[in-house]
Amino acid sequence: MKEYLSKIGDNLRSLPSISFSRFQENIIKDMVLDHLNLKDQGQLNDKFDGVSYYNSVTRKLFSYSLVFKYIYKKEFSFNQIDLNSFKPIINFKDKKFRIITSDFGEFPLLDYKEKIPFIYVARKSNLEFIIVGYSSTEVLEDTKNYELSLSNRRIFKALDKLNSFNNGI
Repeated sequence: MKEYLSKIGDNLRSLPSISFSRFQENIIKDMVLDHLNLKDQGQLNDKFDGVSYYNSVTRKLFSYSLVFKYIYKKEFSFNQIDLNSFKPIINFKDKKFRIITSDFGEFPLLDYKEKIPFIYVARKSNLEFIIVGYSSTEVLEDTKNYELSLSNRRIFKALDKLNSFNNGI
């Protein structure tokens, strides 16, 4: 955590953030239940990897919603999402950016061969998210910014090289 905070600590208070409501969380829960053809939370808990899938979808949708709201200055409707085809990608500065989310204090993991720049969002709690910054293509391609993980993915360590949103867009 110390290394993580040393990379973003000075900017932490000025990073764009949002706290979502339980109502918004329930909208996503209903979407997941419908997507998996389940009747209630109990069935979701009983389904193998059901809770893991729900947590993954919640992180992706909340992160996407925060970035969407910040970039486009308008509300995002979860009801417009089709979970079958949803990919957390957004157009920004005439480029496509993936939205990558990790828990606060953990460096983001990227696929080894990923070529699309990313916007990094950190989850501070189940309902609170912050935008840390976005990568340039040069930062993405620089191998010195990564460590390899055991799962043949890359751990992005150069948070201090991300472009900041804290000065506006």
